[in-house]
Amino acid sequence: MKAYESKEARLKLAKSLAQEGIVLLKNDSWILPIRQGTPLAVFGRAQLQTMIGGSGSGSSASNGAAIILDELKKAGLIPDIGLENYYRTELSKSQANALSEEDASERFADLVNSGMVYEVFGKYTPPEPEFSVPGELAASISSDVTALCVLGRGSGGEECDRRIKEDYYLTESEKQMIGRITDHFANVVLILNINGFIDLSWTLSYPSVKAIVYLGTAGEQGAAALADILTGKVSPSGKLAATMAVSYEDYPSSPYFFTNKDKPESILTYDDYHLSPEANGSFGFEKSPVALYQEGIYVGYRYFDTFHKPILYPFGYGLSYAAFDLEFLCSDIQEDGLTLALQVINTSREFSGKEVIQIYVSAPEENLEKPYQELLNYRKTKCLAPGEKEQITIPLPFSELTSYDEESASYLIEAGDYYIRLGNSSRHTKIIGKITVPATIITARYKNRMSIRPENKNKLRFLKKKTVSSYTYSGENEEKANAPCLYKLCQENIPVRTLKEYQVNTSETAVPRSEEH
Repeated sequence: MKAYESKEARLKLAKSLAQEGIVLLKNDSWILPIRQGTPLAVFGRAQLQTMIGGSGSGSSASNGAAIILDELKKAGLIPDIGLENYYRTELSKSQANALSEEDASERFADLVNSGMVYEVFGKYTPPEPEFSVPGELAASISSDVTALCVLGRGSGGEECDRRIKEDYYLTESEKQMIGRITDHFANVVLILNINGFIDLSWTLSYPSVKAIVYLGTAGEQGAAALADILTGKVSPSGKLAATMAVSYEDYPSSPYFFTNKDKPESILTYDDYHLSPEANGSFGFEKSPVALYQEGIYVGYRYFDTFHKPILYPFGYGLSYAAFDLEFLCSDIQEDGLTLALQVINTSREFSGKEVIQIYVSAPEENLEKPYQELLNYRKTKCLAPGEKEQITIPLPFSELTSYDEESASYLIEAGDYYIRLGNSSRHTKIIGKITVPATIITARYKNRMSIRPENKNKLRFLKKKTVSSYTYSGENEEKANAPCLYKLCQENIPVRTLKEYQVNTSETAVPRSEEH
């Protein structure tokens, strides 16, 4: 376990890490940041039951973890006392019958010793219902007051995934709470204190939801970091690590991913894919569950961009109170690839902040399918004051251009133009240059070890691009036509470190020499 110099040092680090990861998704009419001394109407039980981690192996515990409502007050904001008293009273009632920490610890030890802990971990825990705020209490607060709606999610656990109804999608009690808030208040800030994405398409129908902040489950100082961001003490700089789709059905895995093991009829098995359980090593079970990862190479943003699917918020996305210009300066050849020199300027007149520079590549398609683009590298700037500049270098190893060809059991850099993109999300990039490969380069040969079993071949369907039209934007074709060539990569000049030394055997399959022993 990590030993810190002091409790203060640990809390300082925890707060700093949380600040780096909180994502501002929406900020219409510059409702954020909120000035100190501003009155607030704070809704949602997570304001007092702040989630600091998930459950099961993802759970977290901390004595004295920061609480959202308390941290808002420490930051100089003024939550409505009537609402606060209501939530504290209702939470106290709901916890009256709960086990004490000591009793819960003893019970957990008994479960471990008896082996019953696995039964507990395997049971689904739904989100706790929201308290029904009396209509007269909400109506007693001026509609001009900014409302904060805090949604919490800690569901899911060992051997048990989340559900779709009333988990990914809002619960009935959440719908009632949101309806009451948005009917009365003109300016609503949605705080997502959740351990996984939820449906946000409903926010498109509520114009009073002016701002959305993705807190996640940000640890013991997440609430304190949130208060600093809401008040503008710190500008948000977190970015999404996944794409937020418009609906659950837009995720390509949705038809194949079962989420309710308590309903056996919903569980997909080998039989559903016309596969033999016995041939796949499953014997003697009434059901042999199977989850098909149909996406193949089109995982996450690669799918949404390549198949041009509508989204709410793209991979790598996150707003700031500051504004930034990204500029490509030059490139230089290094031992194992290129180095890109870039400049970031904070063009804001008021706010300091950090930006995350993201480098993507769009590879040519000769024989192998490729996604529309893939993230190659990224860097976060230091905190830049208004008008301040920072020059950053980002390495671009040529090894990152390779694709695996199962037919030849080799890694290839296929012939064609590799367009290098600079941006701050997967849907906000521009082409800054290209690497030209005149002829296909083989960088390594291997032997296929994890192929699909012969008895399963031609029975499973994986995503194929075929004639799909990928995402594009105005001016992209012109950018390609005018892209400067940053480097011409050939077998003769490819850096040695990019090549895996290999030896071909008589069956035309091979393993790297480093793996021969």
